[in-house]
Amino acid sequence: MLPPCDAEWLARQPEHIIADAKVQDEVLGLEWLASGPSNAFIHDFTVIRRDLTRQINACIPEVLDEIRYTFDTHFTMGEDAGDGWKNVMINDAIRKAVCGVANRVIIGLPVCRSQEYFDAVQKWWICFGLTGLVFRSFIPRPFQRVIMPILSLPTRYWRRRIANMFEPEVARRVKLIHDAFARGEPLKPNKDDDRSNDLMQWLIEQSVHSKDPAEMSPRNLSNKLVLFNLFGKTASTSSTPLPG
Repeated sequence: MLPPCDAEWLARQPEHIIADAKVQDEVLGLEWLASGPSNAFIHDFTVIRRDLTRQINACIPEVLDEIRYTFDTHFTMGEDAGDGWKNVMINDAIRKAVCGVANRVIIGLPVCRSQEYFDAVQKWWICFGLTGLVFRSFIPRPFQRVIMPILSLPTRYWRRRIANMFEPEVARRVKLIHDAFARGEPLKPNKDDDRSNDLMQWLIEQSVHSKDPAEMSPRNLSNKLVLFNLFGKTASTSSTPLPG
């Protein structure tokens, strides 16, 4: 915690003095719980800071539409409401709203409204949180390389289950960009064509300029998109109940 007067000093410090990637590894265990061709790829959240900030106004209609969908699903009276009352699980409604809105911006329709996808994200959140807690509290550094590959199995399983639900769409968009480059067509701003305006598209277009071809792998891109769900979780006021 720093007073506001020191915020400017903190922002001026170079990466070799204050490295947020190292803190993320120590606190979250991203080295073991995330996946990618390199640590730099895992820790690079530029697409959120840059593209989401630029496109936030353009995303408002999708966000409002997703909030409206969640409200109608959970709070609108159905035709079978005989006595005019409806039982609503508020915590469940909030969790679904948060997950739905976040993933409407991350991966778009229709996967963001899938009950199977929501359930898988909830399980991944729990596994990620519990594994990270054990990692930073109980496992000494010399034993991490022995224990973490086993301890992280549930987290990696659910991450793969989630990514499989939208990886075909990632692969389709990657192929479209490769085909466009093969025809000598440069990338155009989203407003000038019919490409989707979401984090999936922004991440793909950012990875096009990478020197590492592995960053354009649909599997690596899909795993990275799963990780973005952490921001939807930690930035919300909802909570996921833990077992027991």
